[in-house]
Amino acid sequence: MITIYEIQVNEEKINTVINCLQKNMVDQIGFVKQEFYFHFYCENELIVVYRNKIFHATADKSTWEPAYNYGKSLGIKEKQLDFLTPSENKERYFS
Repeated sequence: MITIYEIQVNEEKINTVINCLQKNMVDQIGFVKQEFYFHFYCENELIVVYRNKIFHATADKSTWEPAYNYGKSLGIKEKQLDFLTPSENKERYFS
């Protein structure tokens, strides 16, 4: 099951929001160990946030490799590491 939450954050508050969310990320659900991530887009900038690491990239998939590889190293499934834009999320999951 995939759960998607979409939020909007003012650019001047993005670092505060990221820090707060990151501090509250869990690494398991019940007895099942599982890592998570979230990502933000601001025009062409992509920010991928894991519990212990943050990556800055662009919407260009060729810049995603470090964030993608780190997610894989945590055991996150490859198909979940797609860093979709908000419009791509809507098209894939809500159309």
